[in-house]
Amino acid sequence: MLENLYDSKYGVKRMMIWMDLSMGLLIRLIEKRRERSFPDPLPPKHIIEEGGGRMKRLSIRERGTNEEKEKWSHVVRGNHRQLTVHDAMSSLTRSSVTFFILTGLFLLLTGAFIQSQILSPIGGVSKRSIDIPAGHPRGKKPFKQRWIHLDLKGAPPRVSYLSRLFPLLSRLGVSGLLIEWEDSFPYEGRLSILKAPSAYSKSDVEEILRLAKSSYLEVIPLIQSFGHLEFVLKHDRFAHLREVINEEGSICPSRNESIPLIRDMIKQMRKFHPHSTRIHIGADEAYRIGEDAPCRIRLENELKQDKERLKLIHISRVAKAALEEGFTEIFAWNDMFEKSSVETMKEVELGKLITPVVWGYKEDVTKEDYFPQGLFNRLSHVRYQFSLRSSVFSFRKSDTVFDKLWFASAYKGAIEQSNIFINVDRYLANHRSYVKLFRDFEKDLYPKVEGIILTGWSRYSHRQPLCELLATSLPSIVLNLIYLDDVTATGKHITTRTKEFLACPSTASPGLYEAKEYNQSIYDPPKEQLFTQCVFPSSDLFTAIQELHFINWKSKKVPGYVENERVKFNDRVHEMESKLRPLLSAVIFDDAVHEFIMTHVRSLIVAKSTPPPPERMIKGILVFNNHGKPRLLKFYHHYTEEEQQQIVRETFQLVSKRDDNVCNFLEGGSMIGGNDYRLIYRHYATLYFIFCVDSSESELGILDLIQVFVETLDRCFENVCELDLIFHYDKVHHILGELVMGGMVLETNMNEILQRIQEQEKLEKAEAGISAAPARAVSAMASPIEKLTNLRSYFDGEKIDAYLLPSTDAHQSEYLAEFDFRVKFLSGFSGSNAYVLVTRDKALLWTDGRYFVQAAAQLSADWTMMKQALPDSISPEEWINANIPKGAVIGFDPDIVTYGDAKSMSSSLKSVGYTMKAVHGNLVDRFWKERPALPNKKLICLSKEETGTAVGVKLDRVRAELKKKQCTALVLLSLDDIMWTLNIRGFDIQYNPLAYSYLLITENDAHLFIDSAKLDDVARSHLSNLTIHEYTEAKPFLQKYAQSLEGTTATVFVPGSTNFAIGEMFEKRMYQKESPIQGMKARKNDVELGGIRKASIRDAVALSKYLLWLEKQIEGGADLTEDAAGKKIDEIRTHEEKFVDLSFGTISAVGAHAALPHYHPSNGSELVKCNTSNVFLVDSGAHYRDGTTDVTRTVWYGTQVPAEFRRDNTLVLMAHIDMATTVFPVGINGIRLDAISRQALWKYGLDYNHGLGHGVGHFLNVHEAPGISHRRFMDSNLLYEGVVITIEPGLYIETKWGIRIENVYELVCASVPSGASFLTFRPLTWLPIQRDIIDVSLLEERHKTWLNDYHSKTLSIQKEEIGKRSGDHSALIQWLEKACAPI
Repeated sequence: MLENLYDSKYGVKRMMIWMDLSMGLLIRLIEKRRERSFPDPLPPKHIIEEGGGRMKRLSIRERGTNEEKEKWSHVVRGNHRQLTVHDAMSSLTRSSVTFFILTGLFLLLTGAFIQSQILSPIGGVSKRSIDIPAGHPRGKKPFKQRWIHLDLKGAPPRVSYLSRLFPLLSRLGVSGLLIEWEDSFPYEGRLSILKAPSAYSKSDVEEILRLAKSSYLEVIPLIQSFGHLEFVLKHDRFAHLREVINEEGSICPSRNESIPLIRDMIKQMRKFHPHSTRIHIGADEAYRIGEDAPCRIRLENELKQDKERLKLIHISRVAKAALEEGFTEIFAWNDMFEKSSVETMKEVELGKLITPVVWGYKEDVTKEDYFPQGLFNRLSHVRYQFSLRSSVFSFRKSDTVFDKLWFASAYKGAIEQSNIFINVDRYLANHRSYVKLFRDFEKDLYPKVEGIILTGWSRYSHRQPLCELLATSLPSIVLNLIYLDDVTATGKHITTRTKEFLACPSTASPGLYEAKEYNQSIYDPPKEQLFTQCVFPSSDLFTAIQELHFINWKSKKVPGYVENERVKFNDRVHEMESKLRPLLSAVIFDDAVHEFIMTHVRSLIVAKSTPPPPERMIKGILVFNNHGKPRLLKFYHHYTEEEQQQIVRETFQLVSKRDDNVCNFLEGGSMIGGNDYRLIYRHYATLYFIFCVDSSESELGILDLIQVFVETLDRCFENVCELDLIFHYDKVHHILGELVMGGMVLETNMNEILQRIQEQEKLEKAEAGISAAPARAVSAMASPIEKLTNLRSYFDGEKIDAYLLPSTDAHQSEYLAEFDFRVKFLSGFSGSNAYVLVTRDKALLWTDGRYFVQAAAQLSADWTMMKQALPDSISPEEWINANIPKGAVIGFDPDIVTYGDAKSMSSSLKSVGYTMKAVHGNLVDRFWKERPALPNKKLICLSKEETGTAVGVKLDRVRAELKKKQCTALVLLSLDDIMWTLNIRGFDIQYNPLAYSYLLITENDAHLFIDSAKLDDVARSHLSNLTIHEYTEAKPFLQKYAQSLEGTTATVFVPGSTNFAIGEMFEKRMYQKESPIQGMKARKNDVELGGIRKASIRDAVALSKYLLWLEKQIEGGADLTEDAAGKKIDEIRTHEEKFVDLSFGTISAVGAHAALPHYHPSNGSELVKCNTSNVFLVDSGAHYRDGTTDVTRTVWYGTQVPAEFRRDNTLVLMAHIDMATTVFPVGINGIRLDAISRQALWKYGLDYNHGLGHGVGHFLNVHEAPGISHRRFMDSNLLYEGVVITIEPGLYIETKWGIRIENVYELVCASVPSGASFLTFRPLTWLPIQRDIIDVSLLEERHKTWLNDYHSKTLSIQKEEIGKRSGDHSALIQWLEKACAPI
């Protein structure tokens, strides 16, 4: 019998339901007993039962006191305390009589249930149904509470409309409003900038809350606290808090200011919602987490790269802030922790802090993998523990994560981001699937699910267009609420009740659903036409929007080249606009009306066009790897960047889920194909080759075409792989162009294609003087000799005897992306300055004094280090002349050797019997097997308010300079010049805010060559006055431009840093000099200087915090490595306002390591400990959105400081002060100042092998012209007012210590007796210099005066900045006062 009972399909479930009912009765009886002593107020008679099971709310009758009514309203809102089973059992022990009577009743009812519902059916007795209570997944009303979400992003409804809406919602059984105010909220104080022009006033909010209360609707405010913070982070004041600097959506959870900002929002919500006890903190869709520098450092140092913990810690901190501000229940969307483990959620006590809201807006949320596997088990993780203590039987929940949760469905705003037409069937399907989901996961979810929130989104995000309006969504709201009131009802019954509620006529008007034909297409009216005959708030607007539905459909069919049709249709659009404006104005504000009209009405106007060309048989060709990474994209139809990305995602999803053994044809996706096109593909090894073709084309024919394409690639690349598609991009496109052009097939004969490709290659090689060479790829892990052998294997094929390789890129960048770091790959040397010469038996590397020790350590025995800038140094030309036989040919890469250097060296070598030869295609690239990919991050665009000068003004200045030089154009390759000119910044090179690009400025226009994947809509708008080309198109375009100038007198300004390949194009009409941008960029304007001053002060405070921490650590004997010490200053800086990134890798060096000017600790090196027996040098800097910094300090804590070190340190300080106090003429070359600072060191026979100082950019390169250098005279080193420059003398005693003291200064006018134009230095860096390692006896009085004055101002400036910050900074102030005391 027990076995049969267990196997009964619903027996156990029925028994559990009946036990639940019985226990409910038991608890209620106990509550009644308590009410005799502490009675609850009687419920007002405002709830009556109506036919069909729908609850209708009426006005409160005059019964009970106001206090009682208020108490009852809390019960209605779900805040009434529920009696637990444990409470029930404890209460029973107080009365044995009650205990036995009620327990007997409970057992009697349970036994009766088992007999009638389980045992009787098994024995053949007929079943009888039971009434399942509301809130049970198998009842008529599976959701106890139903709330409506109001999304007010950028289109808040008028209060007058809400006054008509709220009573309707109350009648439909809605108990709460989840209001997402966003920028419509009347924020105050520093948050007032968040308000939109149409934001509600304080009185408006009070009225909305009053209206809600009068309709018995609880108001739950919703704020954003993680993702969707565009309305906050778009403002410059808060832009530094972004997780990704050029994306406004997500806040960085690791910045100190993030939580205070969110708390401020919560406080203001609390102030305006004094009666709300619950709040929703959003916390969703922050997908790009862990990318900002503070997060990266925190993940590395604290969280062991655990991004899940990083997310959950932030959510828990926000929830705690909300609780501290007085809210008692905190809701959060589920997606940021839906994959988190139970252990991680419990670790941050998430279950004690929030109630999760599980959202899903697809038609069917029950589909496999829509929600992460095991989600509901994790969210409801619980087991019960039973115990019998003190003669009392009890049970309690154990190991619970969340005690309850909510669902969130959609009634609008979940179809497409620009869709404005309601689809009631689509949203009803979403709600039906939630009921099914609840039942499918009944074991995990019942009775935890408290209710469902029907969400209605106005925009997908803050900057997206308006979608379905609230005022036109009422039919969807009503229909879905009626369904949720009785989920067992038929579709016909639901529709009938909806029509009744909306006062629709019983029969539809003739012709309501009549199809319309236009231009050989049929318009099938949507089901929603039914509601155009109904009467409800804004039903006239709903009807007009349905008319717009037809106009929208027709706009895609009107031929723009048929004039009378076009004009007739456009008149209809204008009529529609006139009709809609007053209807929209009645429900939303004027700015939203204007946006709606421009986006959804005016956009339908058909422009005049020419007849369309014949349809292309091929619409697109895509190649993916097995992970969905696109390796080749070719579209024969115009798509926006966003559409292309969606096509890539959609197409890969379509083909990757199919078994390779099934057919290779399928219908095209909604974006690229639709019904007229289909996808045909083949899967080869790691690559998918996909053609989107006209559905009328032969599938087998296209499969053969794909086969020809792949076999041709195989023949050209000896079995094609992903790397071939990446590194031979141009050649692959050339092969494809032989098969298909403009979407039409040109050739299908592989032999013909191969022959043409081979002929083209021969022609190119003949023009360049290149012959075939062997290709053998090697790994980065190969030995130095193996790499050199591979390089030399190309010498015979290229007919060269040696190869020159400077460590730079096509733009002559000082610091390189790993993609271009060829010298590092070949030799192992990672310094920024290197020049390589490889002969048939020698390998030499030239570098300067900064890197002598480093190069000696990093180069293998196969290499010889050559020292630059010493009296006995020899140049590469001199070495070639002395060691290589005459007649030898020296090869070089024309893309990375400058035009001037190539010409000069060629002339020099030619005079002694050698030949220079340009070898196209870098030889190292040919065998670099694991070459890193090019970066692909989005640009940052800077406003005029941030830079002081608009792009157009800068271009005009450049053109004026060109006119002076009688030039018609300027070719720019220098990346920092391009970034400065266009007010943009990039992320292609670590620590340098640069993006790979070329820029051609002519008399009338400008052409930017850049990877279009780096441009978002903001960037495209910012650069709208330029013509944008792909980065790879630069050389062909410039070649054609140069050819177009033949036969003219035009002269092109080609800066000296231009590479040989580009310079050679303009050889006959070239004006070559330093770039005119160099001088413009160097002399900062008032806005730039103001920003740098502020950034430098914030940076100095961060460094003071660091030095205080460091001193305590070292003097306290902490186990601190130089690596950890360096990471600490990186972490501290990330919390500063407007921080973007480090400006270079922090130099953190102890003892002898400090003798290496550019030493960087790494996990693979010997990590020396910081201690009182050694010096510690830290050279670091940061990019802030308003400026760039670079500071070095040398410290030695403790009493074991050698006298020799004190002397050396004091001499370096004197050298610094000597330069800082120098007065000099305007326009002097920096090289003439260098010797002044060295006098103090030279007197002791000491010196250092690097320049005294370098220019610093405005949120740009930390190294820029002009500089104060001892090496060579350069025109770019002329010094003028407004220049920002460093002073950084040093001294490096190998095996002992290194010393450097570096500040950033601005050049300002100096007052001199003659009144002539002279300059001097004004500090921008205000940071103490350690006093107790100075030998004061060596200082002259002027040195003491300068140091005391500097420290006095440092203390004053830092205290003023610290005073603006919240928190206790007394320890820092005390340290500063001690560090800045006079000597």
